[in-house]
Amino acid sequence: MEALGDVWGRGVRYGEGPEQPDLPTMRTFGTRGGFTRELIALADTIDDLEKVDTLSTQAPPDVERTSVEGLKVQFRNILETVVEIIKTGRLDP
Repeated sequence: MEALGDVWGRGVRYGEGPEQPDLPTMRTFGTRGGFTRELIALADTIDDLEKVDTLSTQAPPDVERTSVEGLKVQFRNILETVVEIIKTGRLDP
């Protein structure tokens, strides 16, 4: 969110949304506002995965742990890709 705030305005960092929220982004993402909401949802999903992993009272079988860890890695990779797109200015048309 820090990188996005640098490009679309500091309100993004504080949950206020981007400047010009209806401005289109790359066709895949729709508008700035829509993209910001999707990015927040993705970050929340990662947080939920980490909480499930941390709050587990009994260690899940290795297969389940591997699946959770794999999902966390996939989500982090997606976020890193998105941050790179933002930083290089490839998000706006």
